[in-house]
Amino acid sequence: THMSIAKLDDGTLAIELELAPVVNGVTVKMAIDRVFYDSFNKEYVIVDLKTGKTTPHSSLQLAFYAYGIRKQFGLNITKGYYWMARKGELSPPHDLAGLDDSKVETLVDMFDKARKSGIFLPNFDHCIMCGYTAQCQWYTPKEKDE
Repeated sequence: THMSIAKLDDGTLAIELELAPVVNGVTVKMAIDRVFYDSFNKEYVIVDLKTGKTTPHSSLQLAFYAYGIRKQFGLNITKGYYWMARKGELSPPHDLAGLDDSKVETLVDMFDKARKSGIFLPNFDHCIMCGYTAQCQWYTPKEKDE
């Protein structure tokens, strides 16, 4: 196979990498499931493991991981995938080149301003995973939640 787990400069395998880059004074904690080296394309790729039924459409999580790896290890990763465990397959590739450092830093600034202002927008697709559903005015239980 042309994909192997990447080795970091210190010889550590890039599995379950816990990083905490500081972005404009805000610590962003992340746990990156896997970084592979693709010997066919001569590039590093991020793979995030997903156990749910639906494949994420957004590359935002992968872009944040690429940012953290770039800041900590100097690797410029421009491609990422989601491994869909229930299907046993990779998602189509996500191009991470468009979400460069300045865009990631701007998003962190916006999220931090919203957090400090107490602005929390509900994410209705994840209510069953949220620890605040009992207090949330927006939460309406569905039959599968009960």
